[in-house]
Amino acid sequence: WHDPVVLETPTRADSIALQYKSRGVSFLTGHAFGGRVMLESMLETGVNVYASVVIAGDQIIGNRTEHLMNLVTTAIESGVHGILCLPDDARLIREIVPVHKRVVTYMTRDSIVPGVNYIVGDEVIKGPDPTALYKSALRAIAPHAKA
Repeated sequence: WHDPVVLETPTRADSIALQYKSRGVSFLTGHAFGGRVMLESMLETGVNVYASVVIAGDQIIGNRTEHLMNLVTTAIESGVHGILCLPDDARLIREIVPVHKRVVTYMTRDSIVPGVNYIVGDEVIKGPDPTALYKSALRAIAPHAKA
């Protein structure tokens, strides 16, 4: 997995995805702000593309939730394999993302939420006690795991 959060023209996004693919990377993120054509161009390279819908309040004008849902819809329509979002947005996103698509969030103390398929990030390895944080995450996930 590599998280460059590509936000480029479709031709440039395609080139970036091919460069990472040649290095053995099979999962990439592209920002949904890049639009459907950019995400589709990344997908055409054969890598698994996850669309980032991480947005800060200062990146939008108007209703943040509405913008977020528009980004998710654009990403899903492009055919991405999943959505990368902030932990606080995961529940809402899981409600509209088809069950066969993955919802991924960044590792934070609050990232264990129902509906999240994967948690990514380097907080675990950079923390003061990586083993304890990892075990804590496993305990938090256990009640939500499918048998």
